[in-house]
Parts: sequence; structure tokens; C-alpha cells
Amino acid sequence: MPELPEVETVVLGLRELLRGRVVKNITTDWPKSLRVSDSRIKSDILGQEITGLRRVGKMILIDLQNNNTLVIHLKMTGQLVYKKVKDGESAEDFGAGHPSDSLISRLPDKTTRVILTLDGRAVLYFNDMRKFGWIKVLSSGEIEESSLINQLGPDLLKIDSKEFIQRLSKRGKNIKSCLLDQTIVSGCGNIYADESLWASKIHPGMPACELTHKQLGNLHRNLQDVLRFSIKQGGSSSRNYVNALGLKGKYLDFVNVYQKAGSPCARCQTPIERIVVASRGTHLCPVCQKI
Repeated sequence: MPELPEVETVVLGLRELLRGRVVKNITTDWPKSLRVSDSRIKSDILGQEITGLRRVGKMILIDLQNNNTLVIHLKMTGQLVYKKVKDGESAEDFGAGHPSDSLISRLPDKTTRVILTLDGRAVLYFNDMRKFGWIKVLSSGEIEESSLINQLGPDLLKIDSKEFIQRLSKRGKNIKSCLLDQTIVSGCGNIYADESLWASKIHPGMPACELTHKQLGNLHRNLQDVLRFSIKQGGSSSRNYVNALGLKGKYLDFVNVYQKAGSPCARCQTPIERIVVASRGTHLCPVCQKI
């Protein structure tokens, strides 16, 4: 599942390509991927200019001129692929998402679920091999009331240290569960939880309420550092994500613990261990991160 850096990479890469384009048509071969009625497609989407692209938590929001918004979740294997044709040949190809051949092959293909035909001979393809992802349309009022949006905790790149400490310091469950709970803070997933907890020398199974304010403040700083570094590197690309140029993200070349069971800890040389915390495979140093 995409985490904050992966979705941010998608948004940064496609924002200028989509802004100003007009949606001329939208079709699907899998109704569960396009969760919009025919009447709303006609009234709320077709003929509308795209005014912006943004991220909320792990979702991609494409804003339209009429104050409606396409809300997209890539889930496990979703892709957004932009293609523009000039003189019968592809002039611009940009893809982001699950790194399969669909990013570079002729589209539509067997993974294509939704096709947005744009003006200027441009097309945005929503591909999704496992069919878990989706597109919805919400009005500005619906967005304010939507549980998809308003139940999300503060964005990890925007929350300050004081609020972060307040939201976690009284939680009885383990700190990794807190980081993965999108209602507490939004945008974090398995990779970045493991990496930030290692950087902070905190055991993932430690109850959040037993951590000092100093420890939580240190975790906040390391979380933001890890996320910003990953965005700079193009996001993680472990089996699932590439950036808008079709290039694999480089972040996993620099991880310290994630999927490194048996490798020496970069701080103390103790072999990294893999355990299960919050029902997720979890990587840690048993010496640096004692419970």
C-alpha cells in the first residue's frame, strides 16, 4: 500500500501535466474501480477543467473547475499513467505507481480499469492489477463531511512536535500501531514506521504512553526527516512504486532496518531481527531498540 512519500511523488510528477486539461470522457471496464454514477459523470466530471492536484493522507485529489474533486486511492497495485500523442506518436509518457510493464507498454491493457480522455490528445489511465484501488467524485461540501477525509489524523509532514506528542502520549497501544493508525496521524506505513523507530532507538512494541515527551519529540523529528528524504529519493520502490518519470525510487537503497533481517545494524553491528508488531512484519535492532 502506498505511503505518504509514494503518493506525494505521484502528485508532484503529474500536477503540471494535468493542470489545465479538460476531461472529455471517462470509461471503465470494472465498475468497482470507478465508484461514480453515470449521472454524476455527466454532471460533475465531463467538460470540466482540472485546476489542481493534491495529496490528503494517502489519497490523490484531482480538483475540477466546478468545485468537484476526483478522489483516487491506488491501494496495492494502482497506477496513474499519462500519455499525450502528437503526430501519431507518443509525445509525453509519465507513469506512477506499481512498477509493472503497464507503465511503459501500449495502453489500455488488461490492467486498465478507468480511462480519462483529456483535451489536447492526452489520456490518463488508471491501471490496477489487483482491482483494490478506486476513483470517486466528491463535491466540496461532501469532502468536508466525508469520513474518507475528516477521520484522518493530521498529516505527518504538517503536524508540529507539540501536537504529535499530545496525540500519542496517552495512547495505551504500542507505538507502531499508533503510527499506522491513520486516525491518529496520517501518511505513515510499515516502511517508515520501522525506519523512524530505529532512528529514534524506540522498540516498536513499546506502549506509546510509556515514552517520554523527549522520546516522542525525537520520533517526530525522525519521522519527518525520513519522509522528506524518501520524497527526495522518489519514494520507496520495493516491488510496488516508481515515480512519475517511470524511474524506480531510490529510498530502499538507503534503509537501515526494513527488510534487512540478518544484516548488521548500522549503529552497533548487531543482526537486524524481524518480529511481528501490530500484525505487521517489523524490523528492528534488538540492542539499539530494547523494550
